[in-house]
Amino acid sequence: MTAPATLSPDVEAMTAHLDHLFGGDLGGYHEGLVEIAWTEPFGALKHAKLFETSELEEAAEFAAKKNAVKGTNIYAGAALRQPSTPTSKRCSDGDVLALPAYYADLDKPGAHECAEAGYDKLDVKPTCVVVTGRHPHERAQLWWRLRRNLFPNLVPDDQTIRVH
Repeated sequence: MTAPATLSPDVEAMTAHLDHLFGGDLGGYHEGLVEIAWTEPFGALKHAKLFETSELEEAAEFAAKKNAVKGTNIYAGAALRQPSTPTSKRCSDGDVLALPAYYADLDKPGAHECAEAGYDKLDVKPTCVVVTGRHPHERAQLWWRLRRNLFPNLVPDDQTIRVH
């Protein structure tokens, strides 16, 4: 029997994901902050640190360091946060500045494969796919980076597509 592969955070992949969402042209919203949130080991999501959009590599390195602790999950907030948001605690809906991408959470068994067949058929391929877990089944987030409108003050749950 083959031993399972040891997982470890991939700083390059994390940086690429953050750059995809918060790099490049942000339509004048570069002053927004990027939220990196994390759980207690095997516990609740209750911690966060915010980074400037010019600090994406530092944010990825920070996230990788936190994620290296067994049982700790890491999350990048989908929206840019207001520049006045406190930088060392979880954000709320009122902290949203702008949303650079639409996204879909695919958490149910088979949802990723079903969505892939659908977006291929409709020719609406996501601009980024992030696998968020593989046990007990594959889970993923699909992201579509917006080219123009960043929908200022839109709460992420108002646009999230949930596939069950």
